[in-house]
Amino acid sequence: MKSLATFIASLLLLLIIASSGYTQTAGTGAISGIVTDAKGAVVVGATVNAINTVTGESRTAVSSGTGIYLVPLLLPANYRVQISKQGFKQSVSTDIPVHITETTTLNVQLQVGAAHEVIEVKANAELLKTEQSALGGVVDEREVVALPLVTRNYSQILGLSPGVASDGFNAGEVGRGGVDSNTVTGGSSAADNNFQMNGVEINDLQSSGHYSGGVATPNPDSIQEFKVQTSQYDASYGRNAGANVDVLTKAGTNHWHGNLWEYFRNEALNANDYFRNQTGEPRAVLRQNQFGFTLGGPIVKDKLLFFTSYQGTRQKNGIDVNCSSSVFLPVLTSSTDRTDPAALAASVGPSTAFGGYDIAGRLVDGTNVSSQAMALFNAKLPNGEYVIPNPQTVITDPATGLPEGFSTYSSSCPYNEDQFITNLDWIQNSKSSLQGRFFFANSDATFTFPLTQAVGTTLPGAPLRNPQNFRNFSLSHTYLFSTHLVNQAQFGFHRTNSGTLQSFPISYSDIGSSVPSFDDARAVIGVLGGFNMGGNGQTVKLAQNTYVFQDTISWIRGRHSFRFGGGISRAQVNMSQFAYGGYAIFFNYPGLLLGQAPLNPFETLDLAGIAPRNWRTTDANLYVQDDIKVTSRLTLNLGFRYERLGGLGELNGRNSTIDPALINPDPPTVAEGGSLAGILVSDNFPGTRPAGVVSSGNNLGIYGKGQNTWNPRIGFAWSLPGTDRFVLRGGYGIYRQRTTGQMYLQQLANQPFGLIRVTVPNFTNGFDNPFPPDPGAFPQFSPYAAPDTATGTPGTNLTPALIDPNIRPPIFQRYSLNLQTQIARDFVAEIGYAGMRGTHMIVFHDINQAGLASVANPIRGETTNTVENIPLRVPYEGFSAAQLIDIESHSGFAWYNSLQATLSKRFSHGLQFLASYTFARDLANVWGSTTQPNGGVVVGNNDDPRFDYGPDTFIRPHRIVFSGVYELPGPTNRHSLVGQTLGGWKLAGVLTIQSGHRLPLLNFDAGNVHGTVYDFAQIVPGCNIETNGSVTHRLNSWINQDCIAPYPVVGDDGVATDWGNSRMGILHGPGQVNTDLSLIKTFPLPLREGMNLEFRSEFFNAFNHPSFSDPDNFLSNGPSFGTITTMLNNPRIIQFALKVNF
Repeated sequence: MKSLATFIASLLLLLIIASSGYTQTAGTGAISGIVTDAKGAVVVGATVNAINTVTGESRTAVSSGTGIYLVPLLLPANYRVQISKQGFKQSVSTDIPVHITETTTLNVQLQVGAAHEVIEVKANAELLKTEQSALGGVVDEREVVALPLVTRNYSQILGLSPGVASDGFNAGEVGRGGVDSNTVTGGSSAADNNFQMNGVEINDLQSSGHYSGGVATPNPDSIQEFKVQTSQYDASYGRNAGANVDVLTKAGTNHWHGNLWEYFRNEALNANDYFRNQTGEPRAVLRQNQFGFTLGGPIVKDKLLFFTSYQGTRQKNGIDVNCSSSVFLPVLTSSTDRTDPAALAASVGPSTAFGGYDIAGRLVDGTNVSSQAMALFNAKLPNGEYVIPNPQTVITDPATGLPEGFSTYSSSCPYNEDQFITNLDWIQNSKSSLQGRFFFANSDATFTFPLTQAVGTTLPGAPLRNPQNFRNFSLSHTYLFSTHLVNQAQFGFHRTNSGTLQSFPISYSDIGSSVPSFDDARAVIGVLGGFNMGGNGQTVKLAQNTYVFQDTISWIRGRHSFRFGGGISRAQVNMSQFAYGGYAIFFNYPGLLLGQAPLNPFETLDLAGIAPRNWRTTDANLYVQDDIKVTSRLTLNLGFRYERLGGLGELNGRNSTIDPALINPDPPTVAEGGSLAGILVSDNFPGTRPAGVVSSGNNLGIYGKGQNTWNPRIGFAWSLPGTDRFVLRGGYGIYRQRTTGQMYLQQLANQPFGLIRVTVPNFTNGFDNPFPPDPGAFPQFSPYAAPDTATGTPGTNLTPALIDPNIRPPIFQRYSLNLQTQIARDFVAEIGYAGMRGTHMIVFHDINQAGLASVANPIRGETTNTVENIPLRVPYEGFSAAQLIDIESHSGFAWYNSLQATLSKRFSHGLQFLASYTFARDLANVWGSTTQPNGGVVVGNNDDPRFDYGPDTFIRPHRIVFSGVYELPGPTNRHSLVGQTLGGWKLAGVLTIQSGHRLPLLNFDAGNVHGTVYDFAQIVPGCNIETNGSVTHRLNSWINQDCIAPYPVVGDDGVATDWGNSRMGILHGPGQVNTDLSLIKTFPLPLREGMNLEFRSEFFNAFNHPSFSDPDNFLSNGPSFGTITTMLNNPRIIQFALKVNF
């Protein structure tokens, strides 16, 4: 804490004495240019006055000895720029746009004459980016409002930029949807994106999507503009290494303005889902009303301005993946007598190969059906339906030729939201202005078929409630010390409060299973590739608060625009509740009926302990940068950023992990008391540390390495000689990624405050008693112990999920080179290369993989390799080889390379558009999930970090996106009948075409000689693993199952197997094509000048082109393996809207 206090004091001192600054911040822009005379000579000492046409605020600058001027820290808007100098006519340029984070170039040539003479032009600012090397672009108010945003969520616009990969945006999503889990930039994950609103970060520190709040999303009518930077952003940006996303809400003006709206959806207007058509189900419910208003104007003209907005959303949704379910079921009919064990055995038991295990000779014959299975098959929901329902249809498993039940369910999810915005602008005088911004949103959703965390798809009866609250406040003060020195200070507060409240249809005691009390009411029972009852399985209550102070000073000196700034943020993550379901997963339906050896629940999982956590962290940064106008054609962007990315300390000392370097690899036996060596607790641990338990020296529970980061940035923009139509831009920078709260969430499973118990494969506990005994009260330390070979007493089999105590923030090196050209007056084309090298990336891996013994290299006396002696061949006795040590470390790495091209048109003649293409290749050993690297599962040979190195599962190798707005030409007299009919039409749309993901082929291998049960599948050499035909033809047979081979046997017992021979990227998922369109008609209203009535028709997936999700690529999932049962996009959805604008 002393070092932190010293740093903060130094930072504040530097902010006071700083003599350098920055031309714009996350919430502002700038205007820059060169003033010359008619002969091209620079004009020194010209007065430049930039007037905000919205607020009337004026800012003054003076051209330097090189003729260069810069007006920094301007609120985005259109500006009127007046330039005067004694002996020259005054130049007035109107409608000069200033965009968030960008510097607008306006070069002016003065004409000789009297100063009172004025030359006024509607000048167009330069299209080419001659001042900056950052990649990205701005979407202005016109596009934000006109584009068909599927859930009126501005973050969808992030997917329009090159270098961005996304699964697409589904108009059938519940509520506002989002980008949290499926939008990645430049080879980094979705958790790496940095969101800011009005210059203040609005990130979800936990990075769990809607389960932990996600990102605040103001309605599009309240947004001034939106900026995405995908690479080479300068030293003023940090915290995250993905995209930097800045959204600016509207300010008040000197004139009253606003609008009213109502957006309307009903399933009667929509097409049906592809799979619901296949099963003869009617269209799912989708009813939505979004209504609201904006209003802005003067409280005191030219002094005090306000803007306010409200939007309400009321939705019933049966289309979202969390509101519908396609599930494989046992073949039960209305005539099946569920009270007769023989009848159940006859219907379910014959599936001898279900799930991949041949259990011939062990059939469930009706005499051995467990009482728990009988109770489960006869259990009913409150509505009288069976918990395990009869299937709607019966299909044939293409792999086995056996019948399977299949059903598609839909039950509408309710969603309600109310959001408010209030903004104030106070222009105190020509030197000082104050801006206040406040955002408020409360929402509540219920997911009727929540996506599962473990296995199968959700059956009816397990809804999950998801309330979310957002609060965001910022206060910004801008002060003009002189024409060369400007300061902006900002304070911000952001809060999210969210809940994941899962309900469960039955308890274990309902079916007669004996379990610990904390598991009883949270029964999650499932079958691989079949169903899951218990939904998401989690109950979480989480509140996050972030306080931010930052200051920016801009100082202009000659050719230099010095940049200096810094900030401090304090974050609180308070988790008041976390409860995990008790999972009992069966390999197949015969196993579910039998419930005992040899068909026990193959995996059981539960979590005991003290869950509440109160995490705290402090981040701080300091940056310097110099933007040098070396010549009129060359600008250098030179920057350096120091950033402290603090870990999450826990107020009550509940952070803990294990240091592998301190583990006793050969601990005492159970009888001898075992060992606690290597257990690491935080320095504020509330108790006495037993022998072997050590302190981390802080309240993080890890060593906290790498929190101080140093990040150089360099870039250039060069207007090529002999022409004004080509600009070459490039750069290199080092960026760090803040680790998310997900990493610290893993510590819930660590002693002494938690104990996660994973048994896979499970050979001991049956359905009557699926879990180990209740461990008792916490906190408690559980020693690990070796087996006693003399007595035959087994050792412990602990399964903690750990954080590497030496973990540090990931490092991303980004580099780019691109060429911009203005091919016509309003057209710009750009093509270039963008790359990334990622190191120290967060990844799960197993550090307790069993080694191979031999006579020459025995392991603990073992010279053979069998399944039975795996516990003796592991590096650390007392821990499971299958799941330990599931450690979250910084051993991940990635290479990203891409070709990026765009063609854009600035708005003119009623048309503006952006077309982008990305060809990308990303090779990494990090894959599977944004919140849990590798999907939280360790696969294959974990001793070799390159074993699962291959194509990233996030990237779309080819992606084309076109977005545009076109105001159709019509009669100039809008008040005539012809003008009313033919005028005022506008068309807007987004077209996305992209290739599919690259996927691995995974399997469960209980007999792996190394003890790692999840592996890449074994395939026949030379066999084409993918079937042929159209996408729809392959939905039930995407994978050629004739290519699947048994794992090679390498064990001395004739059973133990080696790794599979397939690798990452062996499969290709289906590509997607989607078109969203808006058709807008406006009618002028005579009540007020500029007032109009707007009618909108919006068509999401306008041509009803089905885009399918990836196939099930887990071989052990039985009948669902190799099939596609869900849509990635929505069926065609039509939305109508009526707006009054004034």
